[in-house]
Amino acid sequence: MADYHILAADVNGNSFNVVMHFPVPDVANQVSVNYRTAIVEWKGGAPIQSALSNIGAEQTQLDAGELYEHSIRFNSNPTENLAQKQARLDALWDSERVQKQAELVDILSFWGYERTIP
Repeated sequence: MADYHILAADVNGNSFNVVMHFPVPDVANQVSVNYRTAIVEWKGGAPIQSALSNIGAEQTQLDAGELYEHSIRFNSNPTENLAQKQARLDALWDSERVQKQAELVDILSFWGYERTIP
């Protein structure tokens, strides 16, 4: 499984569309619904639409709610070598992972709550 995938660059090759995959915690939200179940339901059920094609096991993980997909634009500097770009992309992935996981916890913290007032 890849943590991120580089898609097309702009015409100058300095800005890239990046698709990132983040793990979804295998824990329950505040109303005892597993976040993986909640994300699948929130996305409308499996199969979950991906920006990528032919991703095999990653698609299976998306459909099971084990992964969350996020697209972002990455601007590179023409003077950077591959190792420098990779280091910045790795750091960006980690930063986005923390942010997106926190957002999912907020968005889905009460997903599945139902109550009938007596």
